[in-house]
Amino acid sequence: MPDNSKNIISSEKELKRQKQPWWRWLITAAAIGLFVYVISQQGWEEFVTTLKTVSPPYALAGLALLFVSRQAVAARWYALLKVSEKQIHYWETLKLTYAGFFATNFLPTSIGGDLVRFIGMTQRGADGALVVASLIMDRIIGMAGMSLVLPGGIYMVTHPISAAIATVPFSQMVAAGGFGIPLQRLWGKILGFLKTILNNLLFWVKRPKNLLLAFLFTLLHELLLFSMLWFFLRSLGEEVSFWTVTSLYSLSYLATLIPLSIGGLGIQEMSITYLFSQFGGVSMQAALALAVLNRMAFLFNSLPGVFVLPSVLKEKDKTQRTKTEKN
Repeated sequence: MPDNSKNIISSEKELKRQKQPWWRWLITAAAIGLFVYVISQQGWEEFVTTLKTVSPPYALAGLALLFVSRQAVAARWYALLKVSEKQIHYWETLKLTYAGFFATNFLPTSIGGDLVRFIGMTQRGADGALVVASLIMDRIIGMAGMSLVLPGGIYMVTHPISAAIATVPFSQMVAAGGFGIPLQRLWGKILGFLKTILNNLLFWVKRPKNLLLAFLFTLLHELLLFSMLWFFLRSLGEEVSFWTVTSLYSLSYLATLIPLSIGGLGIQEMSITYLFSQFGGVSMQAALALAVLNRMAFLFNSLPGVFVLPSVLKEKDKTQRTKTEKN
């Protein structure tokens, strides 16, 4: 268990804060509206035609790869939880991981994915402080894995292989989208997150086997994720190297880490469209379709969580009623 109990309690409280600030609602609406506007500028008929040209075998292969990557994500969290004195089974970890995916994708404003996983795992007898620490480290390892290919994305953006050919002035549209937020509040959150990382590293560095295993699973997850995107591009008739896919998507991932929109809605779609059309040699219509296919794939793959989430929430409500009656 992490040594600094105050930090763990603070992290636990942070997990339970689900109310979204007004500016995040505004940015989410602006980002989605901006993405829809880009599609309309390109032409809805052309966009629908592009989606109709998707090759089913490649698209289904991409979906299958993402499904396997979900198992790797669950295994990553399971590797971290194995330090618990309470015996934890992979199957339980997998079910809660899917419940978290479903909450993140379909209930982003009412209950977050990390909170679902926290509640579900503590319901199964795991130590709350350890669960919080594992969830934080799970995210850190995910970012660490993606950072391995981030230099490639930075290089591609700073050394473009061809001139920008997009027909939509992205820079002007983003500026007009109203992406201003209280910077002081954001900076405070960044500093708090960095402190949390340092506190957790002190705990997990003493358990290198669990960290290494979790990192290997995140590499497997990312390999499958990049392969999914590569297959989606192939399904759209776009010949793009695997290296290009990994490099550019790492930048898109970085964009969604900044807590601007709810669930990365709009931000992820815009970043994928911009990066792949401007620096990946992908046509604008194909880049737009890729962004939509990516979002749909994650939504579809999170659907199994609907069978687990109700039981977690039911037990949560039952626990709350018991506490209320005691008080």
